[in-house]
Amino acid sequence: MKICGLQVCFPGFQSGSDMSQTTFRIAIGADHGAVDLKNAIASHLKAAGHDVTDYGTDTTESVDYSDYANLVARTVADGTSDFGILACTSGVGMCIAANRHRHVRAANVRSVEETVTTRQHNDFPTCSA
Repeated sequence: MKICGLQVCFPGFQSGSDMSQTTFRIAIGADHGAVDLKNAIASHLKAAGHDVTDYGTDTTESVDYSDYANLVARTVADGTSDFGILACTSGVGMCIAANRHRHVRAANVRSVEETVTTRQHNDFPTCSA
């Protein structure tokens, strides 16, 4: 499964380099509508050697997306995490909640191309649906 172009989404990762040489601290969170997507992304990043902290949720029972967006955004804002990835049913709510945090700018992306462009041009974290 290809999640995104790692060399673009994670600055410092050079094309052709050994991914194990660059490790990022990545916070990830999702609401009940995107648990499977979150788990797939987390597995992919862990397999690539990154330090991934999963802030939940791990259930398909209805939850408040902003709880998870705030947890992830706080770790990015305070420097505990290098990057944050948020996933929800639409991506909009997570994006709004994350953008309320100082020094955090999130963009709602729906494709690899949008993710790559957002990271290249704006260095924004991403919210996926």
